[in-house]
Amino acid sequence: MVMVSLADVHCSEETDEVGSDEPYVLVTAVNLRSSVNVAGFPVPLPSCEVVRYGPFNDTDEGDTPRAGFAPFWAGAFGAPDDAIFIVSLMENDDGDPEALRGIVKGAATSSLFAGLNQPRPQKVAALLRDVNSAMGVPTGAPNFDDKVGGPQELAFTPDELGKARAGQLVSKSMPFSGDGGRYTVRFEASPDIFGAIRDRWIALGASASPVGVPLSGEAPTFDGTGRAQVFSAGTISWHPTIGAHAVWGAIGGRWLAIGRERFGYPVNDESPAAAGGRFNDFRAVHLPGQPMASIYWTAGTGAHEVYGAIRDMWLRNGGAGGRLGYPLDAEHDNAGGRRQTFQHGSIFWTPQHGAVIQ
Repeated sequence: MVMVSLADVHCSEETDEVGSDEPYVLVTAVNLRSSVNVAGFPVPLPSCEVVRYGPFNDTDEGDTPRAGFAPFWAGAFGAPDDAIFIVSLMENDDGDPEALRGIVKGAATSSLFAGLNQPRPQKVAALLRDVNSAMGVPTGAPNFDDKVGGPQELAFTPDELGKARAGQLVSKSMPFSGDGGRYTVRFEASPDIFGAIRDRWIALGASASPVGVPLSGEAPTFDGTGRAQVFSAGTISWHPTIGAHAVWGAIGGRWLAIGRERFGYPVNDESPAAAGGRFNDFRAVHLPGQPMASIYWTAGTGAHEVYGAIRDMWLRNGGAGGRLGYPLDAEHDNAGGRRQTFQHGSIFWTPQHGAVIQ
C-alpha cells in the first residue's frame, strides 16, 4: 500500500499583504479505479475527495511549516493512471477555508461526471480548469482569500511508485507563485508506515536508515499498549510513555531472542559506547518499578544483556568504559546466586550479600 501526504510548505517570499501569511493547501484526490455496484456488477465510477491542510498561521519568509502526517491517499496505487491529484495553494484572509474546500469538491465532482468517458489527460485538464474557477469563489469579506498561482497536478512516475511500494520514501516538490508570493509545497509518498514510528524512521534516514525498509505494517506489541514495525534490518518499537526507538544489528537480534518488548521497550536508538562498542537501553514498563536494562555489543564480545542489581553495580563502576569492560555472557545461575562475566572480572549476586565484584 502506498500512502501520500503533504510534508511541508516553504515560504520563499510572502504575498503582497500586511502582516504574516496564512497559507493553506487543498488537495483534490481522484480514485480512477473506484466503482459502484449496480445489479450485482461493478461499474467504474471515479470517486473524489478534497483534503485541506492548514491554514498555517503566522508564516513568514523562510518559514517551513510542517503538515503532520495526514495522508490524502492510502491504498492501492499500482500505476500513475490509477489516480489524479490536483494541488491548490491559497492565502487565507477573511475567507472560510473549509467552505472553499466544499466548493472545490463540488466543482471537481461535477467535472468528473461531465467527463466520465474522456481519457485521463482530458480529465486532468478539465479538473485543473474547474478547480481553478472554484478557487476564485469568495467565501468571506472584505478581504477574499487569494490564489497563490493556479492549481497543478501532482504526478508520480512508475519508477517513483515502485520505490514507494518497495519501502522507500519518495519526496516531490511543487513551486507556486502568485499574489506576490513564492512557495514550495512538498509531498511524500511512502509505504504503509505512519505516526511516531514513521517519524523515527524518517529521522534515521528513511530507506537509507540502519533499519532499512518496512517489511510489514505496524502491529500491536505483546501488552496491547505499544506498537512495533518490522524492517528489513531492524525494528522500531513505540510505547506511549517512551516514544519510538529503533533496534537493529546484533543488538536487535539479541533483543528479539530474549523476548523483545517483554525484555523492555527501547528508550534510545542504538548508540555508540566506549572503545567502539554499541548499546541500547530498555525499560520493562510492564514490571513493578519499570526496571531498566541494556544490551551492549562489540565485535570481539558480541551482544549481551545486563540488568538488575548486577547492571547497577557495573554502571557504578564505569560500565563498558570502566574497570570491568564489556559483558562476555548473559547473567546466569551460579552457586546459589547469579553471576555475569565481563572482560576484566565478574559480578556475583546473592540475596544475602547483593552484588559483589570478583
